Order: sequence, then structure tokens, then C-alpha cells
Amino acid sequence: MSTLANPGVLKPHPKNAELYNKTEGESWHAFLTSIKEKGVLEPIVVTDNTNRILSGHRRHRAALELGLVEVPVTFRHFTSEEDEWEALIEYNRYRDKTTSEKMREATLIEEVAASRAKQRQGARTDIVENLPECDDMGKRTRDVVAEAIGVSGRQYDKLKTVFEAGKTNPKVAQLIQRIDEGSTSVDSVYKYVKSSEDKTWLNFNPKAYNYWFFGQPDTKYGNPHPGQLHPGIVENLLWFYTDEKDLVVDPFAGGGITIDVCREWGRRCLAYDIDPRRDDILHNDVMAGYPVGASGASLVVLDPPYWNMVGEEYSADGAGSYDLADFVEFLKVVAHNSVKILKPGGYVAGIIMGQYFRLPPGVPMIDWPFVWYKFFVETGATPVARIYNMWPTSIWQPFHVSTAKLDKRMLPIMGDLMVFQKKGE
Repeated sequence: MSTLANPGVLKPHPKNAELYNKTEGESWHAFLTSIKEKGVLEPIVVTDNTNRILSGHRRHRAALELGLVEVPVTFRHFTSEEDEWEALIEYNRYRDKTTSEKMREATLIEEVAASRAKQRQGARTDIVENLPECDDMGKRTRDVVAEAIGVSGRQYDKLKTVFEAGKTNPKVAQLIQRIDEGSTSVDSVYKYVKSSEDKTWLNFNPKAYNYWFFGQPDTKYGNPHPGQLHPGIVENLLWFYTDEKDLVVDPFAGGGITIDVCREWGRRCLAYDIDPRRDDILHNDVMAGYPVGASGASLVVLDPPYWNMVGEEYSADGAGSYDLADFVEFLKVVAHNSVKILKPGGYVAGIIMGQYFRLPPGVPMIDWPFVWYKFFVETGATPVARIYNMWPTSIWQPFHVSTAKLDKRMLPIMGDLMVFQKKGE
């Protein structure tokens, strides 16, 4: 039996917001119009002791927005929180739900089952505390949950696998959104997850912020080489800017870090250097352009030699030994040639740090990232990210530090990783 109540005293159930998405857009405006014209016809179901809503959250929200002073209400009594949760899900049984909403329901149903199993266990400690295999009626818990959200047991197993993967894998989380939107299927995402279980890169945890710091590099990547790029930088670049089988090009391959990471991650890689140190690195001087095979790259990774800082450690004919004007021209040519070989929408990522020593008289510092940035913009590429990479202070020897202090100047340990995107056609 229903009665009338002020909607202001009714409280949305906290679990409702956890389970179900808020209705917005055209569908909400249509619902609001219907309530405005016809009123709240179906009673809102609430708990008799807390006034928590179990059925009718949209009707309650509409009543508040329209300023209604009375709505029909039916009170129900529950002896436990778990009973309330079950009733909330049952009242929403015939609601149109996304796959994510169904899986949130499933998680809550399993929580209820586990809670009741624990209550049945009582004070005993000889029983493993886990989700029961069967409920009170002898049904497998998995089948109970699957039936409650309207899928088969087999389909529920696939859903659970996908959603567990989505908790730690951002790529899978994106695919789950596509399932909700109806642009891909559960089966296709399930196959993706299962095929990725033996691929380290698909379970990678990318950097969330534009400040990157890495510890000791994984020695399985690359051979020793001066100014070696940290593999963590390459891994994150591959995560953010490439997909499996994309072509990655590195014209300053050095010890082969980019090649080895790309192989691990299922990317194709062409690596070049003016002084190749490995058989899988091809000889090429980027100042003369890239070989034809490099065209159509999805990502170009640039870690050029530093001008006049550690030049003696690089090849004698490399850019590190250029004079200042030639090095500036070198950065310009590298930027233009690298953008040129990208496919439309492809990315180029270049890392470089400012310089505070071994400079011409009267020049206190050169902001190489700023200089290089201008050359990339000249190509028409769009800047999409500037990431700050901190090197360990151990890159400088004690005599460097003591000399810098005496000279009242600083030593750089921060590199700028700039990412640009070639415009699409």
C-alpha cells in the first residue's frame, strides 16, 4: 500500500550510484517531460527505517527538479543490508543496462553471497573464507550470479575475465567502454585478453603524469653505449603512441634499446646509426634523410647526441663534434626529415636537455628543448606532449659537481621529451 511523502525526505541509496550510470541527455529530458505532464504514477519504494530509495531513483530526481511536493511512496522493511542490496538489483532487473552496469551488479551479488557464507561459518576458523561454490539451494554461485544479470554461465566467465583484466590494463578498460557503447563485442575483447596473457606489453602499467623517472634499466634491452636511452621511456612511448605491428624508426639507435623494446612489444622497428654497433642496426646519416623503407612510420624516436658535452664518447664524425651553428642546423634537419617520413597522424618524440657548460664565452646556457621545439613546429606538426625526464645524479662525476659549485652554475639532470603529431590527410 502506498502513501504520499515529500520527495525531499527521501534519500537515494548509496549503492545505486555505484551500480548504475546517471541518465543524461535526450532520454533524461524526455523522462522529465513525461513526469511533468503525467506526474509520478508508480510509487517510489523506500526502506521504512532509513528512507533509502530502492526503486524510483529517476522518479525521485525528476520530482526534485520539477519542485513536486508529494510523490507516492511504498515502504518496505529489511532486516539486513544484504537484503536491501538484493532488492535494489531485483527492482532494476528489467532496466536497460550497459555491460559494465551488469558486472557491477554481479560484483555486489558475489559480495552478498560471500557475506552470507561467512555468517553461516560463524566463529569457525577451519573453513576457508571464500566465495561458496554453491548457495543454499545447491546451485553453483557462478550460475546464480549469471542468471541474476541475465547471461549464461559461460558468458559470465568471459565477462569476469575481461573486467578483471580491465582493472589493471588501461587498453582493456578502453575496450570495455566500447562494449558499453555497442561498438565491439564481449567475445572479441575476451579473445584479445586471452591472446595478451603471454604478452608483457599488454599488461604494462604506463606513466600517468608528464614527469617520468626510472630506476636502473632492464639489462635485457640494448648493449652498453654512451648516452643510452632508458628502456622505460621507449616502453611508455610505444604504449601511448603505437599499436601492435606499427612501424617504429630510430635514427640514433646506439646500443639498440629501441629495437629490443619493440621486439618485446610486437612492434616493427627500423634502427639506424652513423656508427652501427650491432648487426640489426643499419648505417645511415639522418642528415641525408631516411631510407625509403622508413616511410610510413607510426613513431620516430629521437635521442640525438649532445653537443660538446660528451662528444668525445660518440663517433668522431657524429653531430656531437659539430660546431655550434652546424649543430643547430643538425637539429633542424632532423626535425624536418623525421616528420616527413611519418604516416598521417603519426608521432615523433625527441628528447634533449638544456646545456650549462662547455659553452662559448658569454653564453650562460642554451635551452636546446626550446630551440628544437621551434624546428618541429616549423614542419606543421602539432605539439601533443612535453614530458620531463629526470636522470639520476650519478650521470655526473664528483669532479663535475665540485667544479660546478665553484663556478656557481648548475648541472642538468632534466631532459625534455617532446612529442609532435603529423597532421592527417
